[in-house]
Amino acid sequence: MRVMTLLGSPHANGNTGSVLAWIEEQLRAAGHDVDHAHIAEHKVAGCLGCWTCHSGRGELCVQDDDANALFRRVIAADAFLLAAPVYCWGFPGPMKSLLDRSVCLMGDFADSNYSTKLQDKPFGLLVTAGGPLEDNADIMIRAFEAMAHHMKTRQARHLLVPLCTTPDALDDSVKAKAAAFVSDWLRRSY
Repeated sequence: MRVMTLLGSPHANGNTGSVLAWIEEQLRAAGHDVDHAHIAEHKVAGCLGCWTCHSGRGELCVQDDDANALFRRVIAADAFLLAAPVYCWGFPGPMKSLLDRSVCLMGDFADSNYSTKLQDKPFGLLVTAGGPLEDNADIMIRAFEAMAHHMKTRQARHLLVPLCTTPDALDDSVKAKAAAFVSDWLRRSY
């Protein structure tokens, strides 16, 4: 299985990047291919709300930046995982821009029988937070669940690592949670 991971943190080696690296290590150990993208290394503008993507005049988004290349990689994968820290109760800016633009991956959702380019793909989420779950990361998890439903994916699972301080402070219990997350996500995905 090929898994696309999208790191939404501005810091490649911060808390989120560290936990994601453990998840990717577990995926590889289980025999899966991992395609990793750090969104901060890509140019992704915000959605224009032009709806050209739903006019039938293009394959994906009309904007000429790195978003379409990232979308093609997600489409080519068998499963995909978002990884992000909580920023002001939501996703960091670059990932939020990519998620806003993902409307181009869906058909005409005014029709109840619409299809999506991510339909039936397992979808996971890793969230790290400096604070607790309640009134903090829970908002991102609800957004993830709504996205999974709207994109008609198989929402497999999410992993929350709250009360993060520094990557050096992440201990073996977090590494064990990452390993359990991978095992459970794969088991529930197929």
